[in-house]
Amino acid sequence: MTFPRVPVWGGVPARLAAAAAPPRRLLLVALLLLVPAPAPADADAPPPRPRIGLVLSGGGARGFAHLGVLKVLEEARVPVDLVAGTSMGALVGAGYACGSSLEEIDRVLSQVDWDDLFDESVPRRALPYRMKVGRDGRLVGDAKLAITGKPIVAAGAVAGQKVLPLFQRLFERAPSPAEFDALPVPFRAVAADLETGEAVVLARGDLALATRASMAVPGVFSPVELDGRVLVDGGVAKNLPVDVALAMGADVLIVVELPQEFKTREQLQSPVTVAGQILNFLLEQNVRRQLQLLRPADLRISPRLEGVSSTDFNHMGEIAAAGEAAARAVLPALRRLAVSEAEYAAYREARLRPEPEAFAVAFVRLDNRSFLRTADLARDLEVRPGEPFDRAAVERSVARLYRRGVFAKVAYRVVEEGGGKGVEITAVPRNWLERYMQFGIALERDLGGSASFSLGTIFHANDLNEGGAESDIDLLVGKNQHLLAEWYQPFGAGSDYFAAPGGGWRRDEIPLYLDDQIIAEYWRESGYGQVRAGRRLGSLGEAYAQILRGGGSFERKVGDPGLTSQGFELGELGLALRVDGRDDPDFPRAGTLFGLRGRLSRRYLGASDDFEQLVGLFSVPLAVSAEETLLLRADGGVSSGDTPLYGYYNLGGFMDLSGFSQNSILAEQYGIARVILLSQLSRFGTALLGLDVYGGASLEVATIHNHVEGLVNDPFRPGGSVFLGSDTTLFPVYVGLGYAEGGEFALYFAVGRLNTASRW
Repeated sequence: MTFPRVPVWGGVPARLAAAAAPPRRLLLVALLLLVPAPAPADADAPPPRPRIGLVLSGGGARGFAHLGVLKVLEEARVPVDLVAGTSMGALVGAGYACGSSLEEIDRVLSQVDWDDLFDESVPRRALPYRMKVGRDGRLVGDAKLAITGKPIVAAGAVAGQKVLPLFQRLFERAPSPAEFDALPVPFRAVAADLETGEAVVLARGDLALATRASMAVPGVFSPVELDGRVLVDGGVAKNLPVDVALAMGADVLIVVELPQEFKTREQLQSPVTVAGQILNFLLEQNVRRQLQLLRPADLRISPRLEGVSSTDFNHMGEIAAAGEAAARAVLPALRRLAVSEAEYAAYREARLRPEPEAFAVAFVRLDNRSFLRTADLARDLEVRPGEPFDRAAVERSVARLYRRGVFAKVAYRVVEEGGGKGVEITAVPRNWLERYMQFGIALERDLGGSASFSLGTIFHANDLNEGGAESDIDLLVGKNQHLLAEWYQPFGAGSDYFAAPGGGWRRDEIPLYLDDQIIAEYWRESGYGQVRAGRRLGSLGEAYAQILRGGGSFERKVGDPGLTSQGFELGELGLALRVDGRDDPDFPRAGTLFGLRGRLSRRYLGASDDFEQLVGLFSVPLAVSAEETLLLRADGGVSSGDTPLYGYYNLGGFMDLSGFSQNSILAEQYGIARVILLSQLSRFGTALLGLDVYGGASLEVATIHNHVEGLVNDPFRPGGSVFLGSDTTLFPVYVGLGYAEGGEFALYFAVGRLNTASRW
């Protein structure tokens, strides 16, 4: 049943209407009279507090200025009700939004070694011995070409292997995954879709991964695949996300802008600076579009950051101070947004989250997507089911897996399942690792016009069977040439013991000196098959026994026709020990190189001659200062008195009796000691991409003994060199001047690793 509406003024019905009403209406009027009228509004009640949004700009290291701004906001008791950030603004904003104190954020970021954070190279000493660049004098450099049937493009120099764990420590108070609206302060991170260029607003998921996507600077950090999209740094599309904060419901905005710094005509002298200027123009344009959305009540803070680069990560304190100074400059306007001490204390208590409660690890799951055995990898893990969760131990486990050198990324996350929390570690292999090629080049030239050129390549294949077999095909062309192949078969997956059948062909060009004059050039050529069997020594090296059978010739190429040539047969037993713990094969600062090889040639094995040889090598660097290293290196070889000429050792070349051309001195027995001073002169580039330049000098002393009359026979032959060098991404480069007694001055330009494999 419905009733007609009764007009009411001030809560009292009109008297005339009541008088004319039928009994039912009179009953309604009576009921209305019993309802109290609403109380008049309290004119003294304060209006509701506006919802304050904080917008934090991207800008790389310049984003540390946001820390200074937040410090002033806290001192002024200005509550932040929501945060939207891009790139570095997303990092600082996410830390604040997830419930960390400003002091904690500052402590975590200030303790970061930023140079180390962006250096994702696997320490050479930690690599498996067979993956070490420069092992056994191999010519090839660091660069690798994947054999996949399609090109592999490096999307960024830094994959984020060390960055993501940093974010996980910073955001450990946030659940994962999470709705970002459910954080103590609602939050949004802005990234950009690499395929479309559109801004992507991230509102849920893993906070660390979302922030990592927002900071994926193209060409520097690799993109992040998230929800079917390939994401890069949000600054590309929206470096100052004002509209994002407005869409979140902010009544008043505090916008922290990091103005771009444009270079002058005089400063634009290289393609890199021009490209940087163009990028700054693009960023400035999308920032200006966002600034047009500001309303009269919104505040804009612009720290003065002249001369500060986006890569100045080691100047965090000064950059934060600039942000603090800019916020204090607008302190009167900020105070208009302040709340009482009691209100701010309640706000702060609601924002700050306690540290996560300790828990026992219910399970450990290793998602291994590589060719390595999961059981073998599990030995690297420090975390075990039933033990208390230790984030530092998990991070060490992740780092140890990554240092195996076969993974592009190793990441962990805490997973809650079946009422318990566990750790899930995902190990993603490098997409080129199963089949790849390496290249190297070496060029030496002396003032006498003698030149030595070598070009090398190695084809390497992994995971050839269930036992973890590998294979190498090694090709070298130039003055010295070889084609070598080996199948490396462990005795079961993960076993330290191995067998390695193989074979090869070698040809070396050898100048023949008599009475310090070159009288002929010979080719020493051989072909052979061999089997090695031994044990790997962790990541340091290997010990093995060897049996070899083959044949060859020692043939005159140029010179007196009266000089003879000879053919020979090879039949040998051998033992060898190789240990390489150097941190760098060319400019080491730490670690030892040691090698010992014995060779027993016997007729009953098919050889033309019976003789024995033993050759050894030792090298150790001594760090004199932060820039200087003294490298002590010695090697030598002894032979039985009836060793034929084709079995002699070869010396000569840069830092191997500098002043003589490569392989120009034959020696039945020899020893050579070197003292090499390396000094780091400068570093070009940044923490992300740098190039070290070294200056150096070598002092060399050799002793050479021969039974053949006319060959060099000298118990004391000094030499030395001075040089400049740099360890580039592909291979080292040297420019040097060398001299040895009995030789002449030689100007060396060496591009590539100095190949000493011929004596090994």
